[in-house]
Amino acid sequence: MEFLSQKISEDSTVIELAQWYFDTIAPKGLKEHTIFNNQSLISNYVLPYIGTKPVREISPVVIDELLSFLMERGALRPNKKLSDSTIRQIRIAASSVFQTAVQKEIIDRNPVALSTKLRIEKSERNFLDEHSCKKILLLCNSLS
Repeated sequence: MEFLSQKISEDSTVIELAQWYFDTIAPKGLKEHTIFNNQSLISNYVLPYIGTKPVREISPVVIDELLSFLMERGALRPNKKLSDSTIRQIRIAASSVFQTAVQKEIIDRNPVALSTKLRIEKSERNFLDEHSCKKILLLCNSLS
């Protein structure tokens, strides 16, 4: 039976799980651009580090270590850190893959959901004070 040819189990590698997810599950519920973006994130940032491990070996600790590594030096280009937003997107994409494995009873728990949510520092926002706003408005009025 051909439809059973992609049998995924906890002994499958993370690469095999991701391939199964993006080939059979994601197209049924996600938009094409979302699939493309998530697949790129997984391929570039998750699979190079844990792709060859069996799914059963991926624990919350492994995910914590992966995300910490990516936060510190995970960019594809040397000397460039990943943005906080990219780290968050990687976590969401990976969680979707593992959560589907939980729902399909391939694994018992989602290691990404159980991993530590890394605190992402928000940069301080600078706002214009009243005086600066008035100067800008006066400048705009003088140009019109």
